Amino acid sequence: MNMKLFFNHLMRRRLLIWIVTLLLIAGFAGAAGVILWSVRMKVTYRTEIAPQAGEEHNGSLTAIIPAADFQLIRVGEPVMIALAEGTKLEGIIASVTTGTNEIKLEITVGEAPAERSEAVVTLRAKRLIAAFLR
Repeated sequence: MNMKLFFNHLMRRRLLIWIVTLLLIAGFAGAAGVILWSVRMKVTYRTEIAPQAGEEHNGSLTAIIPAADFQLIRVGEPVMIALAEGTKLEGIIASVTTGTNEIKLEITVGEAPAERSEAVVTLRAKRLIAAFLR
């Protein structure tokens, strides 16, 4: 094939080439944005919460949630707890103990319920990239 004909063909199609190039750049940028957006996401777990005993643990709850692959929960993250009776509590994660199958969370709240109860715990966890950066 004659190279001059090939380049003349490309010059006639340069608008199409630019459009395809810009679409590819936008596609890759969108994919990277989705990955970075999903790094921190809200996760919800149905669990049983229990108040901790003792003076130093006043206002603290313990919740055990299942461990997930590529998930990192940080101390200081806000938590929303919806109790089975309809009460909603806001708290902060005071400590995280990670096991092989479960994660034990100690959550500090303003008014902790006096007894064990079923609850839905919603928190923000780092996913995917956090596992590789750690």
